[in-house]
Amino acid sequence: MKAKLIITSFLTAAISAYGATISGTAATGVTGLNGGDSTFFVIDIAGDGFDYDGAAGVTFSVGSTIGDDLITTHNAVVSSFGSTSINGSANVTFGTDGIASGQDFYIIAFSGNSATSVTTVAGANYNVASGANWSLPTSNGDTISYGADIVQLSSFNGSAFTVVPEASSFALIAGSLALTGVMLRRRV
Repeated sequence: MKAKLIITSFLTAAISAYGATISGTAATGVTGLNGGDSTFFVIDIAGDGFDYDGAAGVTFSVGSTIGDDLITTHNAVVSSFGSTSINGSANVTFGTDGIASGQDFYIIAFSGNSATSVTTVAGANYNVASGANWSLPTSNGDTISYGADIVQLSSFNGSAFTVVPEASSFALIAGSLALTGVMLRRRV
């Protein structure tokens, strides 16, 4: 029994020293979102900024990538007593999927969608939250908290951007209108 306890303690310490934890509320004073709406914790693996360009047909789910950005965690928007906030908690493991200390991270929120996997559609609203110092900790096993160690946003509009149709959708619409015009002209 004593051996099990020692081994369990050792494994727990080894696991917690391997990754990092980001905890707390990332944003308060949230507008444009409702309790339960989906948010995703996204890490900028390549250091080139957020890669999503607002196109339709892109799927956000834990473990997927958008360009070279990795989605690691899904959280739901929290709403209680007339106040809405974004939970920014995440656990990351350094050395897997290109995750390393010091990488910047973002939170993307989808208005009106509470699924753990979100595929963008034209007209849907979303927003990206980022703080000036939102970077993964520098040491394994660290825990950082919004408000204490990194910036906590005091306002956030969850419906600031709208997903746009792809160019092929516009071409299909234009072609359909042109064909309709030709059909109507021949009919007259």
